[in-house]
Amino acid sequence: MLSCPSCPVSLSEKRPSFPEGLFFCYNGYMFTPANLLSLSRVPLGFFCLAGIVNENPLVFAFGFIITLLTDILDGWFARAQGNASERGSLIDSIGDQVFELIVGVGFLLSGGIPLFYFVIIAVRFFLQVLSIPLLTLYFKSKVRLKKRRRFKVGSAMTMVVYFFLGAGMLVKGNGVAPYQAIHEIVLPYVVIPLSTILEVLSLGVLIPHFLQVIRQRTAKSSKKKIKNTVV
Repeated sequence: MLSCPSCPVSLSEKRPSFPEGLFFCYNGYMFTPANLLSLSRVPLGFFCLAGIVNENPLVFAFGFIITLLTDILDGWFARAQGNASERGSLIDSIGDQVFELIVGVGFLLSGGIPLFYFVIIAVRFFLQVLSIPLLTLYFKSKVRLKKRRRFKVGSAMTMVVYFFLGAGMLVKGNGVAPYQAIHEIVLPYVVIPLSTILEVLSLGVLIPHFLQVIRQRTAKSSKKKIKNTVV
């Protein structure tokens, strides 16, 4: 077993150790197999986007299923190796949000989702990715997000929307009735309204948290300027 001496300890994490060859470091940060699985959702998002743009449901379905598997396996790898951490959870969040935004662009262009729904996804992406992972890791802010389950449910419902849109792509050429049932009843009157409600509730958690992180960072910068002025 060995540890990476160049990787900083983030927040309250203990320095993990891994079998040789099962991690690599970049710019002072350690990436484990679980982290790599989380980040793999970024290229998988573009893979699914290609399936949407080219109207190829099999390509989209393959990429979507692999994405769901990575979302399950990254947590399993982290727990199995005994290195589940706050940083890993943040990287997992980045992978989820980037995937949802990329696929959302595809379904917006194809007419699968309305503009207002995509705007909500984009706002959540901006708030969650900036306030939770990047600012917390880069600025070493010690802000803990409460009610995290609320926006996780909202994110999960977005994936449900994408699932139904993908199912609509699959049945589009296999009869009119299933396609109409999904696109004219299930999506506009059930799935998208429910997902929109959950997304708005998640924004109620993310906006105050985002402002809290910004205020904390601003306060730190002010203290440094005062200290440098005094010196």
